[in-house]
Amino acid sequence: MTRYLHLEHDNLYQHYSKIGKQLAELSRLPDKKNVLDKNKWALITNEGVWKLPIPKQYGGIGLSWKESIIAIAGLASSYQDNKFLSSIITQFSILYLIAHHGKEIYKKLYLSCLMQGKISFILKAGSENNLIKLNKIPSISNNDGIANFIIYIASHSKSKIEFYTIHDNKKKTFISTSKGAIAFCDFINFERLLYGYLAISLLRPLIDQFNETPKNLSRITEEFFEIVKGRMIDSLRISRKIINKSIAQLNNVVV
Repeated sequence: MTRYLHLEHDNLYQHYSKIGKQLAELSRLPDKKNVLDKNKWALITNEGVWKLPIPKQYGGIGLSWKESIIAIAGLASSYQDNKFLSSIITQFSILYLIAHHGKEIYKKLYLSCLMQGKISFILKAGSENNLIKLNKIPSISNNDGIANFIIYIASHSKSKIEFYTIHDNKKKTFISTSKGAIAFCDFINFERLLYGYLAISLLRPLIDQFNETPKNLSRITEEFFEIVKGRMIDSLRISRKIINKSIAQLNNVVV
């Protein structure tokens, strides 16, 4: 994977690959008090992973979203817990949603807390009528037991989508309803991009195993092996080009 990165990105990738190894070590420890996932979440938070793409004016490091994607790839290179990695993708996607589309007051409120690991979000979607029933928030948790808020995505019509949370029994619409549909599409596309990059990161070590043709194969089997290897490498190369183009477009968006 690192052969495709510039030096500064390779350093970032290697750094989070080491963090991934620490996560893997933590996962092997006994978890009698059910604090293991919280400890893993605290580890990546303390390493500043959430701050990477967030502008300095909100307390972030001010890099691009490409750096956050490379950090995920680094983690995935040495830690293959898909459930935990999915939680990371959800958190980054919500950071992206708020940073790009949130009202200014909620950017200041939520981004700081998210970057410090004080809060995280889970999503619930449906029609406005169905979501009304969910207004009283129970004690909830995401995959790692630390979520504090639900983001409700309410569909009023095909063109009107509302994003809101509920604090102190009050509804807080943190994205302008007029921009809800655009924000929703942007959020979904960004999350798909992250999952695509994660899939490539997880597949790369498997494909590397095909670099050497196994010994003692029949001629027909060896030819078939080479065809399969070529198809897999071509698919990975094409997928990487598509995702890199998408990342380049992300970097042209001003938060």
